[in-house]
Amino acid sequence: MPNNVSVIILTHNSQDTLAETLENLAWADEIIIVDQSSTDDTLAIAKKFQSRVVTENSPDFSVRRNIGADKATNPWLLYIDADEIVPPKLKQEIIKITQDHQSGAYTMTRTNYFLGTKMYPDTVTRLFHKNTLVRWEGAVHESPTVTGELTHTASPLVHHTHRSISTMLAKTNAWSAMQAQLLLAAKHPPVKVWRIFRIAATEIIQQFFVKKVGRYGKAGWIEGMFQVIDKIIVYIKLWELQQS
Repeated sequence: MPNNVSVIILTHNSQDTLAETLENLAWADEIIIVDQSSTDDTLAIAKKFQSRVVTENSPDFSVRRNIGADKATNPWLLYIDADEIVPPKLKQEIIKITQDHQSGAYTMTRTNYFLGTKMYPDTVTRLFHKNTLVRWEGAVHESPTVTGELTHTASPLVHHTHRSISTMLAKTNAWSAMQAQLLLAAKHPPVKVWRIFRIAATEIIQQFFVKKVGRYGKAGWIEGMFQVIDKIIVYIKLWELQQS
């Protein structure tokens, strides 16, 4: 029975995780890959799973998410990242929602894994009827604008944030460059040494005292320290851009 769902996935050199993601989405009526000039086997994997590929090179995540919505042919839109998995229980819940309802927007708990260790959960808004989703906004940390109230699913989404230190470093290098460019475009004040120390201190408090990542063991400590390093790298790259 058709479930009226178009799955939208943003990709860029996502070969390491995409196949597992797509294997768990075989039930969807349509899968749209919005690819940002991948140079690895991402597109070959997408073709293997009969996904529809759209190329968009904008670094703005909201632009690419909105393009996916515009290209979708079904009334329901499910946004999944290339390193996320829809487990069977969530699949069944989504199918029931899309068959029983004519509108709506849904949040879901996302269970995060870092280096194979289960970490803190967060909440993401990923399932929409087309008449509910207005647009996505935000270049990097994008968020959807919807009409009406949000409903929360009972079943969680699974997210493998980083499976190795090497992939974590590669992703940080790419993301920090984009964030630095956005700060430069927003005419951020000149970077001073004291500002970098303040940003690092703020992130230490956030990771180790608010999120308390240390309770997850060694993986938690590594994740927390890396988030601090990530923030420092963003502002060092911004400083470099400001010098030129």
